[in-house]
Amino acid sequence: MWNMITLQTIGVMIVCASVGILLTRKLKLPHIVLYIITGLALGQAEVALLDKEFLKESLGAVRVISEAGIALLLFLVGMELSLSKIKDIGNDAVVAGLWQVGLSVILGFGISFLAGFEVIPSIILSVAMTFSSTVIVVKLLGEKKHLDALYGRISIGVLLVQDLVVILFLTELSALGTGADHDWRTVLAQLAKAMAGVAGLAAIAWLVAKKFLQRLMEWASSSTELLLIWSLTWCFVVVAGAHAFHLSHEIGAFLAGISLAQLPLSNSLKQRVHPLMNFFVGIFFIALGMEIDLGTALASWKMALVFTVFVILGKILIFFTVFSRQGFNERTSFVAALTLSQISEFSFLFAALALKNELIDETIVAVVAFTGVATFISSSFLISYNERIYFWFKNKGLLKFMNASQTKSKDEYPSTKRSGHILVIGMNSLGREICRRLCALGHNVLALDSDPKKLRGLPCDTLIGSADYTSILEEASFEHARLVVTTLRIEDVNNSLVYQCKKMGVPVAAHGFDSTVIPDLKELETDYIIDSKSSWLNKLFIKLEEHGVKLT
Repeated sequence: MWNMITLQTIGVMIVCASVGILLTRKLKLPHIVLYIITGLALGQAEVALLDKEFLKESLGAVRVISEAGIALLLFLVGMELSLSKIKDIGNDAVVAGLWQVGLSVILGFGISFLAGFEVIPSIILSVAMTFSSTVIVVKLLGEKKHLDALYGRISIGVLLVQDLVVILFLTELSALGTGADHDWRTVLAQLAKAMAGVAGLAAIAWLVAKKFLQRLMEWASSSTELLLIWSLTWCFVVVAGAHAFHLSHEIGAFLAGISLAQLPLSNSLKQRVHPLMNFFVGIFFIALGMEIDLGTALASWKMALVFTVFVILGKILIFFTVFSRQGFNERTSFVAALTLSQISEFSFLFAALALKNELIDETIVAVVAFTGVATFISSSFLISYNERIYFWFKNKGLLKFMNASQTKSKDEYPSTKRSGHILVIGMNSLGREICRRLCALGHNVLALDSDPKKLRGLPCDTLIGSADYTSILEEASFEHARLVVTTLRIEDVNNSLVYQCKKMGVPVAAHGFDSTVIPDLKELETDYIIDSKSSWLNKLFIKLEEHGVKLT
């Protein structure tokens, strides 16, 4: 299976995708879109690097890699779905999610059936168009720093409901293999069995994660490599459990991710798994594009256009209606509806699995792929410019028909964002002492460290994570801090922190743990360089008060 042809194929795929990303980086298109387009281009290439025989020999190994990639993707999707973040809007999310799923499946089935597709392909196509993309929404809302906004929490809650529902569809689809009996009694029996299996595996994963996994992950957190290995180990343990329950490995990976998302260490785990996932996911979507026949795809462009319009306009209308009727104001309802107006990464998996089981032909896969590309591109703009779009519709009077509330919600946009605090990074003995003394003086302190054991017993708020990652610093609201103090003994990380703080205009103190690091800290204009002498705290206060930071 593994030979030079396979490695060359993977190399060409990666190089072509990288070139595409570089050429289109200013457009800020989702990478999934570029992967599929790259696959379409490579699938039609009949050049020396990728002729048909070449592809035939290597595609089997590529599929193995891509299957691992989709499992890791669903593992990461599960890790994005923390119940604590949406507990205040959980009931609304469940109601909205179920209403939307039901209406979208019915309307999608009607469109497919009227277009001339048979019953099973119509069901497959309607389900594939129903769900929204957790990866796209989380990424774009994260870039806007709106994950904590009310519309962001509503969107994440709906995505959680959708993802749990699609797991049931995937389970049923896995059971409907080639030649299986598809009468309604068999389908209902398989669905009941699948639901029982998912519920059983989810319960076991949750109990193990709560009782044992948290301690194990805390023990492993002192080593970046060990934490990554244990995370992947847990993923594949649950995948093995999924096979024992006669479920697909994708379901197992997703449930493993959800169970880890409830742990305090989930942010650190996501950061470590993400780079590995990116590689495998890229291979999956490129391979998917390579297997689409371009002639079939071009012949189905009209149907793809119809479903693209249905997904964008239909979901906006359905979600806007449901959210408005739930009591959310016009602005929140409309912006949340814009956020969810695309298909899901699950849609590609769903179509690929149906094609594998010979329930559909390549026409359906092509429609799903084209709709996915179009809606992912549109979402990049709809989410990025959601405020402008809302006010344009409002000023034109196009939202009056819904008669939604005009009252602004108190937490319509992030109100819980930390500000005016002192961020202390690195809980060695020096960092812990700084936290204790500052808390004793009555300051609002946030302690950050990647090792949860070092955060125990501190008299202040704590955050688990590594300062290497910008997303962790953003969660700590370092740009809104009164002061950032790093006691780390890692030169590169300290220099990076000082640079970012100076860029944001935030006063910063860094540990000059060695005489060789002090020149760089001075060159970066560090506000105060901490030494290990007993008088360091008084000097720190005096120096920072000179910069307008009152600490005493």
